[in-house]
Amino acid sequence: MAPPATGPVQTITKAGQIALPTDAYIITPAEVKLIVKAQDVVRGQCMRKLGFTPKPSVLLGVDEAATARKTRSFLYGYFDTAKAGAEGYERVQSGDIPQRASISSAEQTALTGVDPVTHKPATRLGGKPLPAGGCSGKAIDTLNNAGLWFDDASLPAGGPRIPRSDPRLAAAYASWSACMKGKGFDYPDPLAAIGDPKWVTHRSPGTPPTRAEIATARADIACKLAKNTVGKLVTVQIAYDKQYLKADAAQLASHKRRIDDLVRKASRITHTRKSRHGES
Repeated sequence: MAPPATGPVQTITKAGQIALPTDAYIITPAEVKLIVKAQDVVRGQCMRKLGFTPKPSVLLGVDEAATARKTRSFLYGYFDTAKAGAEGYERVQSGDIPQRASISSAEQTALTGVDPVTHKPATRLGGKPLPAGGCSGKAIDTLNNAGLWFDDASLPAGGPRIPRSDPRLAAAYASWSACMKGKGFDYPDPLAAIGDPKWVTHRSPGTPPTRAEIATARADIACKLAKNTVGKLVTVQIAYDKQYLKADAAQLASHKRRIDDLVRKASRITHTRKSRHGES
């Protein structure tokens, strides 16, 4: 397939200006929170029947993970202009899943459908039938949002493919690289900077960045702004996004229906809970 033509090059000075054609097919933080809330309702009803007081999920990092789709890209690397490298190439925490407090063995069996001592599936608990996979399994079966997240990889066929051989990418990277060299940093492209082993292998989440990492991230942002690197790359990305949306229209429509169906179902479940228990 021939490289798609682009429109006028955008000028982008902050991540909030980035709007992609694929955005409409990515689940939103509000939708994730609603689905998890509905899963809590289903799980809670199941747990009550088994004699337990359900504990709601605590979602961590959902909004941050969604924002990271634009502040950390496979195409242009780091672009958190709000922090402008002041914290280096800070790590995005990976706790973006429902978390629960410690629970008893019986509760664990009720949730998972597996005896934590024997590690064997349990079909009954306290004389009551236990659904396959436990109450959590029932919630997931009711509202299965597996594979839906805030990145293009969750889209059909793994999302748009932008070949690194595209000369427009090469030109944008070369301009950025020359700017970085002028500041004393030698990287061929932004991905090499954010992925430098000095930060990746020697820094764990929660540990402070070195002065070298902060200086590199600051120069990275400064060069992207000076050379409009993100604007150039996003202009190319949009062209490939449009090409992808046209080529995979049927799969994308099905993907979008799945999200819409989940959201509608979650809305019905949470509305029922409000009317019965007066809870939000």
